[in-house]
Amino acid sequence: MARPILLGDPERIAQGAEVVGLDLDRVTLKNPRRAANIEDMARMLHLDRARKGYDYAKARRMVERPIHHGVMMLRTGEADGMVCGAVRSYVDTIRVIMPLSEREPGVRRVVGVHVMLVGERVFVFADTTLNIDPDARELADIAVIAARVARHFGLDPVVAMLSFSNFGDNPHPGTQKVREAVKLLNAEHPELRADGEMHADVALAADMCGKSVPDCQVDGDANVLVFPDLQSANIAFKLVDQLADCVSIGPLLYGLKQPINIVSVRSSVSEIVNMGALSGYEVGRA
Repeated sequence: MARPILLGDPERIAQGAEVVGLDLDRVTLKNPRRAANIEDMARMLHLDRARKGYDYAKARRMVERPIHHGVMMLRTGEADGMVCGAVRSYVDTIRVIMPLSEREPGVRRVVGVHVMLVGERVFVFADTTLNIDPDARELADIAVIAARVARHFGLDPVVAMLSFSNFGDNPHPGTQKVREAVKLLNAEHPELRADGEMHADVALAADMCGKSVPDCQVDGDANVLVFPDLQSANIAFKLVDQLADCVSIGPLLYGLKQPINIVSVRSSVSEIVNMGALSGYEVGRA
């Protein structure tokens, strides 16, 4: 799947490997505190963050930390992707990653998504982890990236822009921003099947969709669900994950120049392996 590099104290890693019976012959170990290129990394970080409160001494301290060092390895080309977060909260990990990481050219917004395998159907939920209260422009950008994720997983994207309003039946400002996002999407990406604002059940049921709007582009076939805010998206994917016969893949970050995927303190070994495999897959598809 990939050639793993483990960041940390090599002696501690070796002790842990012995406990679980892991052969480290095909694994690269790197100690950020003793790295040969640590001064170069510190200078790069200092130059990048000098106007954000980083003097050289702070930059030097930061690149001794595995998560900071890992991001700098991506920026210097020493690594192609990164999996992190198993020993800290998602929020704490994001706070480190986002200021240091590089975005893809032309990408205005990094998006957090979950891929949900529910029975025989596959859905992309966005934005589930990053953008708290996106405006219409930002929602449209989220939808474009979410559609790209769907294609990445072999799906033909059908995008439902979700709301508590269904095709104009509620004039609340929160629903109007979704409506405006749909207009932007249709104008800028006419090739994309996208519609809304709409109820979640309407997005998934052809008969309900047809009764609402006969010419709806989604027609009950939605596989990309774009939520109006982070609160609703995060609640939705966690409810589906707990209540349905479901496999949840994520959170995945899209819009970064190199893949960085975050696991959690509750992640199993298989979930961490899956994240590593996905990171390698993203590199291969780039």
